[in-house]
Amino acid sequence: MSLEIKTISVSLSQLSNLQDLVFDGPINEYVYGLSSFCLSYDEGDRNDVLELSVQVSMTPNIGANNRLSPSITAVLKDNSGNTADPDNSWVSVTVVASTGSDYDYFMGNSAMGSSDQTNEIEPGAKTYIQLPLISGFVLTYDGSDHQITTISASTTLNISPGSSKGIVTSLAEMRDSSENFATGKAQGGYLCSTSSNVGVVSTRLNGQQTTDAFAIDFGTPLSSCAAFLSAFTVCYPDNEAHMINNVTIGVGTKAGSVATISSSDNSVVSIPCAQSKMASNGHDDYSDDKKSSVDIVVLAIKQEGDQ
Repeated sequence: MSLEIKTISVSLSQLSNLQDLVFDGPINEYVYGLSSFCLSYDEGDRNDVLELSVQVSMTPNIGANNRLSPSITAVLKDNSGNTADPDNSWVSVTVVASTGSDYDYFMGNSAMGSSDQTNEIEPGAKTYIQLPLISGFVLTYDGSDHQITTISASTTLNISPGSSKGIVTSLAEMRDSSENFATGKAQGGYLCSTSSNVGVVSTRLNGQQTTDAFAIDFGTPLSSCAAFLSAFTVCYPDNEAHMINNVTIGVGTKAGSVATISSSDNSVVSIPCAQSKMASNGHDDYSDDKKSSVDIVVLAIKQEGDQ
């Protein structure tokens, strides 16, 4: 059994130059999820929103069973031709793949579909780790752009105790203060273990809102790690609606800012932040930190010999 983690963290200007993800062994199953993203209009500019979206796909490489070819699209635009600044906007996506001979994991992604879609999964056995991931979303107003009051997305994974079947539900929503709702599409991911003796540790942290780095001590030496979004909500106070400059969600502060292993014994995962914010540059229009938050999933692989 072997689990491998690969992370892509790049500005939008680099999305056309993504390289294949190369794993050490043949890929049995894989799942991808968003770690963080920032979509920003030009510095100092603020606009309404017609579309806000992040879409991801991974294509197995024909002829090389240890490679995945990534594709990422991220959009922020209004009705007047203003779009995301490709140098100041970025996306971080993490892929987990099972590359061993033992099939102790069950993972995958639902198709991008209408918000509140449900997908039945069938691990085929009792599961011991159940991790839901946001894999992508598309939020589009019909015809005209609007100011923003609230943006949210989530993935939930429900597997009854002892059951071999489960339900993955994905949601995405964007609205203004006049109850103009965007059409939402969402994609979720799931990662489950079907054995209690697997070489990974994980934790889920809900309702997080901090721009400060923090650490999680798993108490065992680790070889690699990742942090994923499972839900986020960002909103302005008092049901206010505003034009925006940027939306920044997740565990990163910039491109390349991702979860890492720290400490002398390699047992600690450092998270750069856990934030859910939007703002209008040069104006006092900031989202409400008390009502905005992220839920994150942290996954780490134990070092060989400790599994």
